[in-house]
Amino acid sequence: MLRERFLNELKLRNIKISVEVMMKQCQSCGMPLNTAKAGDCRGTEVDGSHSEKWCSLCYADGKFITPDCTLDEMLKIVDTALKEQNSGAFMRKMALRQIPTLERWKRI
Repeated sequence: MLRERFLNELKLRNIKISVEVMMKQCQSCGMPLNTAKAGDCRGTEVDGSHSEKWCSLCYADGKFITPDCTLDEMLKIVDTALKEQNSGAFMRKMALRQIPTLERWKRI
């Protein structure tokens, strides 16, 4: 019984951590919204404030930079960018699996 409680608590914590990490990523392309190398990568809202959901490559002035971008196109864009950064196959696969779960693409 104690083991079950421990495992359930661990699962809940992992879910919370996953949600927190995901919300710190662009909900369109999965890019981190803040990195040590690039700094603040958040896009902007109409009023000039920083977006809490979208990166500057996907979103500016309160709208998507490429509003007609499809999920398939985003997958290709991200895969190409990760290849150019010499990301390994495992990292690319993980990123590409996550993109359809992001807020922008859940609606489709």
